[in-house]
Amino acid sequence: MLKNKKFLILVSSLFLSSNLMNANAMPISDAAVRNSNVKALFNAIASSDPDKVSIAQKYISQNSPADLAVTMIQNSLSADKYWRSLKPFSVAPSGVVVNNPTKGSAKFSKNSIRLKTPVTAFNGVYSNFKLDSKGKVKSWSVSKSASGTKLSLDSIVFSLTGVADNADRAEEIEFRNGTAYQSTNGNTYIQTVLKNTSGSPKSIYFTGGVYRSADGKKSNATTLPGGCFAHDQVVIIDANLTGKSNVVKKTQGVLELPLNSICNAPWHETRLELRLTAK
Repeated sequence: MLKNKKFLILVSSLFLSSNLMNANAMPISDAAVRNSNVKALFNAIASSDPDKVSIAQKYISQNSPADLAVTMIQNSLSADKYWRSLKPFSVAPSGVVVNNPTKGSAKFSKNSIRLKTPVTAFNGVYSNFKLDSKGKVKSWSVSKSASGTKLSLDSIVFSLTGVADNADRAEEIEFRNGTAYQSTNGNTYIQTVLKNTSGSPKSIYFTGGVYRSADGKKSNATTLPGGCFAHDQVVIIDANLTGKSNVVKKTQGVLELPLNSICNAPWHETRLELRLTAK
């Protein structure tokens, strides 16, 4: 009888251990908004300090939708600060100390976070946070308002591969990586990381860009921030599209940017066409 009791205790212990291991391996869904990683991440975003947002990547699951989205925010904040540090129509620094972009806010309630940030594509109400097995933020839902339709981050952020469509431009501008984001404000945002390989300074103008999605729809694109960048320099360009473009995995679109062959007047525009594919 004693042997049977010991056997039952052993089996029960193994069963509990197995269940605990499986539970630890499974992603945690619908984490509370007061989760320490969630709270630290959104406070960093609200600071509008690109260095703090970069450090906050430690709270994020790598190569996840949250990783894509937060990297996009950090890039935008860094780029805004960089472009403002230059002399007009020049790659030379102005020498003036540049402050961080305008500080945002993250207001925490029981079930959601209302985020306001100068990277306006990401303003909204966040909820339904999902964590990976290590407790790091993996995804969330976001809506324009507390009563608005919730969109899963997984379905609105896309990693992009790309190449300059024109052979001449491909020798001048190297595409590094990109991200597309379908904002709850109704617009699509495309961020590209580019390197100037032309041997001379180039500049991206603010207006006059166009995006053609795979279904043939055209959207005007405003490129902010933007400015002049030197040979071998890597820059971030945000293209803010008018309205929502149809971005679908494994389909291509073309982003046309007004590229100036020099940094100042007269304007010598050449069109930089980037053929982008959503992964």
